[in-house]
Amino acid sequence: MNFLRNALTEIVGLFVDDWAFAGLAIAWVALFALPGFRAHATLSGPALFLGLAVLVLVFVARKARR
Repeated sequence: MNFLRNALTEIVGLFVDDWAFAGLAIAWVALFALPGFRAHATLSGPALFLGLAVLVLVFVARKARR
């Protein structure tokens, strides 16, 4: 069982470098999947894009400072 957990952790680690970034990106996309946000299609697309762009810029700047 320990071997399986370690193997899965390594496989996921190949794709996910920063867990905070991944969690926030998934939460942001999930927020826009809610029915209330789909009603405002003209605003939700740009807001989704801008939110993800800001998220990427913040985490890239954080990584560059390290």
